[in-house]
Amino acid sequence: MTNRSARLILATFAVLTALPLVAGVFDPVQGIWDCVAITPDGAEIRTVVEAREEAANLVVSVTIDEVKRAATDVKSDGKSFSFNVIYQDSPYAISGRVEGNTLIGSWSGSGMSGEFRGSRRH
Repeated sequence: MTNRSARLILATFAVLTALPLVAGVFDPVQGIWDCVAITPDGAEIRTVVEAREEAANLVVSVTIDEVKRAATDVKSDGKSFSFNVIYQDSPYAISGRVEGNTLIGSWSGSGMSGEFRGSRRH
C-alpha cells in the first residue's frame, strides 16, 4: 500500500465517522413520536412527542389535548431519556428508552404514575 492510498483510506474513514455529527444526528430520540400514556384506571391519553436538535441541544415538546408544551430538564445519553412537562397545571416526570422505532417508558405526576409507549412517525 502506498502512502497516498493510506492517506485516502484514512481521509475516507474520517469523513464517514464525522457524518453523523455534521448531519446533526446525535441522539436516537430525535424525531416525532405518536405515543399513548396509560393512566392508573386504564384510560389512554394520546400524545405527540417531538424531539429535535437545536443549537447542539436536544429540545423536546409534548402535545396533549392539542396543546403543545415545552419540556424542561431534558436529558438523554443515547440509550435512555428523561424530561419534565407541565400538564393540567402540575409537573410530570417522563423517562424511558428508545428501542429502534419504539419509545417505552413511564410517567409520574400529581400523585399518579403509569407507562407509555410510542412509535416513530415516518
